[in-house]
Amino acid sequence: EAFGGVPDVEALAARADKPDRAVPNGTSIAFLAEWRGRRVLFGADAHPDLLAAAIERLTGGGRLRVDLFKVAHHGSAANVTTGLLELLDCERFAFSTDGSKHAHPDAEAVAKILRICSPGQPKTLYFNYRQPGTTIWAEPALMARYGYRCIFPDDGRDGWLRIPMP
Repeated sequence: EAFGGVPDVEALAARADKPDRAVPNGTSIAFLAEWRGRRVLFGADAHPDLLAAAIERLTGGGRLRVDLFKVAHHGSAANVTTGLLELLDCERFAFSTDGSKHAHPDAEAVAKILRICSPGQPKTLYFNYRQPGTTIWAEPALMARYGYRCIFPDDGRDGWLRIPMP
């Protein structure tokens, strides 16, 4: 893990999934929004196996193409699992959290996104706060190695982020 250093993406992504089973999170409403040919998957706090089952019903088992994934449960490793990510064809990921309550996003969740979802494709990580759990991903060498970029709010605008839908 990243204890003041650069995250070990390979080791983090290889960790076994421990899916969320919390009852309140299981009552969460996740949805797919489509508008003008664009798709955004809002993961809410949904259990990853239930979200994956819904995607499989939509696609017949293939990957679901989405233009943006609002990452489930603020990037909790328990809600961003290998099985879920293998069903998504996505290169843009939005994380909504200040990290103060549960230190989200989990490094394991970000690493799995980088390694498992749409392998080999460049990715963009959108963070609505600059905080320790997000700024560790803005390391230039790490971004170059894994082919991604990080977008943060303008100075003084934490919590607010405009994500263009080209």
